[in-house]
Amino acid sequence: MRSTLSLAGALALIPTTAYAHDGDHSASFIANVLHWLSSPTHSLFALIGGLIIVGLIVKFAKKRA
Repeated sequence: MRSTLSLAGALALIPTTAYAHDGDHSASFIANVLHWLSSPTHSLFALIGGLIIVGLIVKFAKKRA
């Protein structure tokens, strides 16, 4: 888990150009995912959201056990 988070953090620091869409957020799901993951600020939000979801899953799994 720690190595995955370290890799994700390192990749988030690499400056790249974001996959741009035409500004309309009703584009396809894949286009929005590519935009979110290629934009540094959006990918940070995606990483934080993913960590929250994983934390909630672990919390509920421990509660059930």
